[in-house]
Amino acid sequence: VHGKVEEATGTSRQELRLGEAPARVEQKISGLNKDTPHTLSGWLKVSDQKASVRLGVRFPDGKEVWTEPVSSSAWKRVALDFATGNESGITVIIEKPSGGGFVFCDNLGLPKAVSQ
Repeated sequence: VHGKVEEATGTSRQELRLGEAPARVEQKISGLNKDTPHTLSGWLKVSDQKASVRLGVRFPDGKEVWTEPVSSSAWKRVALDFATGNESGITVIIEKPSGGGFVFCDNLGLPKAVSQ
């Protein structure tokens, strides 16, 4: 975990930092409502614009969905809409597939999507 006071993205001053590519962090999440839409969101940035970072979800059947990769040195908010289906668990993934320098992720959120 790495922090910079002058670059807050919201409520946190600590962010996840990944180094040498390829790199990823995974977190299993359980207890979600079945057959319910959700939105995974977070703030991403890179220290080297030749690198990229993305946010994803893996379902129990192995299928993965991803945000578009971010290659910006400024914080960028990304969001990924998905539905849980028959399962109540997922795996959240933060991935640096390529590039040098560091990539950062901060303030992840996973609320139920708002119905319209």
